[in-house]
Amino acid sequence: MPTDPKHIRALRQKAEKALLEAPEKPALMSGTDLQGLVHELSVHQIELEMQNEELRRSQEQLEESRTEYADLYDFAPVGYLTFDAKGLISRANLTACGLLGIERSLLLKKPFAIFIHPESRDLFHFHRQKVVEITTTQACQLVLKRKDGTFFDARLESVAVQFHGNALIRTVLTDITEHKRADQALRRQADLLELAHCAILVRDLESRITFWNARAEALYGWAKAEAIGNVTDTLLKTRFPVPFDEYMAALTKEGRWEGDLVHRTKAGRQITVLSRQALEKDAAGKPLAILEINLDITEARRMEAQLRQAHKMEALGTLAGGIAHDFNNILAAIIGFSEMARDKTPEGSPARLHMERVFGAGVRGRELVKRILAFSRQAEQQKHPLKIARVVKETLKLLRASLPSTIHIRTNLRSEAGFVLADPTQMQEVIMNLCTNGAYAMREKGGTLEIELSDHRVPPSNGSGGMKPGLYSKLVVRDSGAGIPADIVDRIFDPFFTTKEQAEGTGLGLSVVHGIVKQHDGHITVESEPGSGSTFTVYLPKITEQPEVKTVGEASIPTGRERILFIDDEGDLVEMGTEMLTDLGYFVTSKTGAREALALFRLDPSRFDLVITDQTMPEMTGTDLAKEILAIRGDMPIIMCTGFSYAVDADKAKAAGIKAFAMKPLTKGEIAKTIRKVLDG
Repeated sequence: MPTDPKHIRALRQKAEKALLEAPEKPALMSGTDLQGLVHELSVHQIELEMQNEELRRSQEQLEESRTEYADLYDFAPVGYLTFDAKGLISRANLTACGLLGIERSLLLKKPFAIFIHPESRDLFHFHRQKVVEITTTQACQLVLKRKDGTFFDARLESVAVQFHGNALIRTVLTDITEHKRADQALRRQADLLELAHCAILVRDLESRITFWNARAEALYGWAKAEAIGNVTDTLLKTRFPVPFDEYMAALTKEGRWEGDLVHRTKAGRQITVLSRQALEKDAAGKPLAILEINLDITEARRMEAQLRQAHKMEALGTLAGGIAHDFNNILAAIIGFSEMARDKTPEGSPARLHMERVFGAGVRGRELVKRILAFSRQAEQQKHPLKIARVVKETLKLLRASLPSTIHIRTNLRSEAGFVLADPTQMQEVIMNLCTNGAYAMREKGGTLEIELSDHRVPPSNGSGGMKPGLYSKLVVRDSGAGIPADIVDRIFDPFFTTKEQAEGTGLGLSVVHGIVKQHDGHITVESEPGSGSTFTVYLPKITEQPEVKTVGEASIPTGRERILFIDDEGDLVEMGTEMLTDLGYFVTSKTGAREALALFRLDPSRFDLVITDQTMPEMTGTDLAKEILAIRGDMPIIMCTGFSYAVDADKAKAAGIKAFAMKPLTKGEIAKTIRKVLDG
């Protein structure tokens, strides 16, 4: 009841007002004292009624709060227990009673120890001691016994409190049987797969590893003790095929996920695994853990990449052949007409100089086509005595324009004498690949690219390492770049192996270099140290044979007076060939159609001394035309010229009775010598 003076005064004022307004107020009696006494009693009566009304309302609110608290306490999703200093249960909610399977009246004042499995009683004893000693909340897991004798796994979270001077322990009781059962089921499943060929790991919802089988140890290099507790994505440096949020959304929604992951082992090796993952849930559908099974498919994916690359190279080869045919026909006209124009222009005139440059550019274009065909392996290897120093100088001229100014090229060609037996196009490919690899290693910070050439002799007593005794040309390409890690230096010559990004390299460059060097009976070595650059050394056997050196007099072009039937479906080439052969003294009949030429030949087979034909023509191929002509006149000499053809090469042409096979474009001197070789042979 309120005792505040202000409140009492206010209450009295209300009572007096109520008395004055009351219709049944007592009539005033005579005498001032009696009147005052009656008034005072009436006021007190009204005050008491008002105070009773306030008390009633307060009591109702208090009862409502107590009821709400009791409901919240009794029907909470977890059990609540209060222990006194002796460990007796002084208070319990209905949830705790339900978990223990006993009525509340039978639970109170009972020692909690009677509900604990014997093997867990010591744990509870230590738990109580720790709670009393430490003021923060403490937790432990026990096995509890219900009234009916069944057991369940429980988690206790307790804290010590003081209430009216008494030490109490308040405890939250949670049934974790389902959680432990699910965890044990996961572990049993993992135990069954311990001997599997796949790496198996279990991780919690924060991706921390809780299980790591023997195959995972073997695949990744981390022992179980090292892996447990680590976050998988951090430990394995996982690269996902999709954004991480997308991966997690799929795993959460579907409960399963499968795809390729890129991991890194303890040794730093990058591997690809086929990962199958499943989300484990409890009976209520709540996620508990993630089971992950990983199969190493690094080699399989590498083989697939090689197959795809092989298909690309095959397609590139087909494209190269098609380009070569059309481009060689164009170059044939450029070389032929420019050479004839040059020869008919006075010496020293500007026009002759211009024609010489056009002619030289055409010849260089022809060599470019040869290199394209050589790269796609559609050109025959043509070895002849070659000065490596000259190839180095020509290659560096081409390379200098494509390298950034931050890379300095230094050459030291100490040996320019002597020859090696080699294909010039392939030697240029070796030098180009080694130099571009060195430049790539220095692309970020720049540096120096050194090319050295010297003689090297392997004595008879030291013919080891795959090198025979003898004299070699030693080519060294050295860069000051990042170097090659020790764990991959032995693999750099493997086909398709590369450390470059997917769009930056195919992994073919060094394997091609290695193959070319071996085809030339040579040897290649590499020395590298991370941070100190790399050095590639190529050894090529030197030869004593000296190539023929042609003098100006020997370079004269032979002529003749024979009758030639010239066939090509390209009008410009027919015009150019007719004029060129006429200039050489021959009597020429030209046709742009194979059937028209065959009909003319049938009219008088003795009219011609030589047939020169293209291979790829719309009505009839050169090979088929040659067969028809030889069927009419078996001793007819035939020369076949082609820009490029998959259907015929020198051997096939010879087998068909064709006397000579030549690749376009040809210079005037080359076609003249070929004609005389056939006619005089």
